Amino acid sequence: MGVLTNQRHERFAQELAKGKSTLEAYELAGYEPNRGNATTLKANESILNRVVELQQTQWDKAELDRNWVIERLKTIETKAFEKGQYGNAKSCVELIGKDMGMFRDSERAANVTVNLESKPDFAQALGSASNAAHTQEQGSKADPTKH
Repeated sequence: MGVLTNQRHERFAQELAKGKSTLEAYELAGYEPNRGNATTLKANESILNRVVELQQTQWDKAELDRNWVIERLKTIETKAFEKGQYGNAKSCVELIGKDMGMFRDSERAANVTVNLESKPDFAQALGSASNAAHTQEQGSKADPTKH
């Protein structure tokens, strides 16, 4: 579709694609405040198509950036693990897990399988950290004066 020929319509579509409210986008496009006219313009087919096009372009760029970050995290995790820097490797794994939603949705996280057989040292390091945290937590429960 491309840029709209009417500059104010194009600006209105751009502001809507950025997430502005209908009235705010209408005013930023140079129109006098009028909720009814703003709503009517938003329903215009060329405006709707342009907003979808702009949002898709924004999504494509965001996904490219997200994929780049994930690939970098994988590379850093591998190198850190190879150097025995398990804390750094674990941080990378946590960030990737957060991106996957593993720590927000316990049901979805429960269905994620992680194969650490190829990295037994890393699995052991994670296990040791988990056991230490569990031991500390149990100690705190036994003595309520400890924090």
